[in-house]
Amino acid sequence: MKTRLLVIALAALVTGGSAIAADLRRPVYKAPDAPRMDDWSGPYIGAHLGYDWGRTRVIDNGVLTESGARTDGALGGVLAGYNWQRGMFVFGLEADIAAAAIRGSGIIGPPPPPPPAVVPPPNQYVVNSTGDVRARFGYVIFPGTLIFISGGVAFAGFEFQHGETGQNFGGIYTGGTVGGGIDQKFTQNLIGRIEYLYTD
Repeated sequence: MKTRLLVIALAALVTGGSAIAADLRRPVYKAPDAPRMDDWSGPYIGAHLGYDWGRTRVIDNGVLTESGARTDGALGGVLAGYNWQRGMFVFGLEADIAAAAIRGSGIIGPPPPPPPAVVPPPNQYVVNSTGDVRARFGYVIFPGTLIFISGGVAFAGFEFQHGETGQNFGGIYTGGTVGGGIDQKFTQNLIGRIEYLYTD
């Protein structure tokens, strides 16, 4: 399960156009239209910072050996997307990638019967990167304020150290993600967001 508090500066690359008209006597310049705070159309880029509250579940050779080891930590990275707006509704695509420092330890099982009563160390789990590609659907509730839901594909770079054998395993794991949040414009080109994502 992943929660991200996105304290970000999203640079929305949306600008008003300008028009120039002229006659034979002298040029006449028309100032660009003032940007609208309720206009969310166009591309954007930004950065995100968050925290992951997670659980690791391990199936070893068809046997459930770990049902929910806490695996928590911070993450941060970059994101980019594009919005299309129709009236008060906003549709978008967004992708993000992050470096992560998410770690967890497995549950220590009961010791084997003696002799000798040796308890193996717990499994160790590390998530070192995460990312998502998501579709977004939003609604402009106030000028400059957008609420949205999202869903798509997620991936994570995951490392696993087996406590009993000391063997290391790892790779890129994929799954799904859903969530929602709120975007708030501070200016036409500066947006902040708070978002929650659940990722499996």
